[in-house]
Formats: sequence, structure tokens, C-alpha cells
Amino acid sequence: MQGSTVDIEALRRVGVIALKDNLFSVWVKTACCNLNSNQLRRLADITDRYARGFLLFSTRQTPIIPYIELNDIDAVKHELGEVEMELDRCGPRVRNLNVCYEDKICPKAVVNSISLGEKLEKFFGSQILHKIKIGIAGCSQDCVVARVLSDVGFIGTAVNGFKGYDAYVGGRLGVNPFVGVKIIERLSEEECVKFVHNYFELIGSRGKTGERGADLINRLGVETVKQYLTRD
Repeated sequence: MQGSTVDIEALRRVGVIALKDNLFSVWVKTACCNLNSNQLRRLADITDRYARGFLLFSTRQTPIIPYIELNDIDAVKHELGEVEMELDRCGPRVRNLNVCYEDKICPKAVVNSISLGEKLEKFFGSQILHKIKIGIAGCSQDCVVARVLSDVGFIGTAVNGFKGYDAYVGGRLGVNPFVGVKIIERLSEEECVKFVHNYFELIGSRGKTGERGADLINRLGVETVKQYLTRD
């Protein structure tokens, strides 16, 4: 990746973020926030050879490797690909899913959040009017803070023998933080997928460039948003 002209915005869209002093960080997509041992070793190796020997994780569990030279970006992408990893997406796209532990690992989880995450992975990278963050928690403790960190958040519940998800919309941090609003309760995994489809359709038909879930709720009202998202 060489050349005298660097399109910073184009790099940002594919998970390469400009830092100071002509250096960059790469944001790495994970499979529902899971890393196997080979991937961990490769991340450590890339960090040692192409960066400054350390990496960090975002609030949504995304690995970030800072201090990489521009000319090394392609090599880093190639090495990530060898262990079935790629870069995250930035800009008006669906970001890396934020998913907590499955029920076989967390004793408090009431659903297998990884199973739903795998079904929603198909939305990753989809281009829309503004960024969309999706979060999935395995229980009401919401350790991944899906109600706040995600435009669309699913919280695992178990009521009267039925295990499913409550769906929230609008969570975000930043200058104007917003706690997600509960839209509907007790969704199956398939209904959660439909819910996300409906969210995309709502953005396409009623959304404005730059709007996130909280903005839609503030402009259209909770009931209008609910009607769109819960239709068959």
C-alpha cells in the first residue's frame, strides 16, 4: 500500500485509522468477539513485528493495533487473513458485532448469544446511511452493555420456560448519550434476524444521512419506530 497520495477516509472505511506522525492503527474484526489461540498468537506476533509491542481493545471488544507504518498495512491484512481474520469497518456501515459469552461458559447466561451472533454476522459491513452497532447479551446483567453501546441491542431472557431476547433500539455513547428503548420482548433468534431486517428497512424508508437509532426515536417517536420494527 504505497503512493504519494493517501486517501485517509478510504482507509478509515476499511478499519485503518490515521494516527499522528504518519502512523496508523488497525481495527480487527472478530467472530462474535471470540478469538482462538492461533488468532491470539498471530495478533501478538503482528503487534511485535509491525507495531510497538502492544494492542488494546475498544469498549466493544474490538482488538486495535496502533503504530503501524502505512507500507505494512497490506502485510498485516495478509497475515490476519491466514488465521481467518479481517479488518473491521468504519463509516456508514454495520460494525463488528459485540457479543458476550455463550451459556456454556457464563453461568448466568440464559441463552446462547453466540448462536444469534452467528446468524447476524451476515449484516457485517453492510453500507447504510450511518454506522450501526449491534450488541447481544446472554442475560439481563448485560455485561456487553448492549442497551447503551448498540443501536440495536438484544438481551437474553428466560420467562416461564421460554428462552429468547428482548430487543432495544437507540443506545449510544458520545456527546449525546442515549439509553436504548425496549421495543419488544421474547423474540426467538429468527425473529431477532427479522427485527434487524426491519431496522434496515426503516432506515432506508424514513432515515436521514447521519442518523442513528436514538435520532430515529427522537424524530419519529417510539411508537412509530416500534410499528416498523415489529411488523411481520
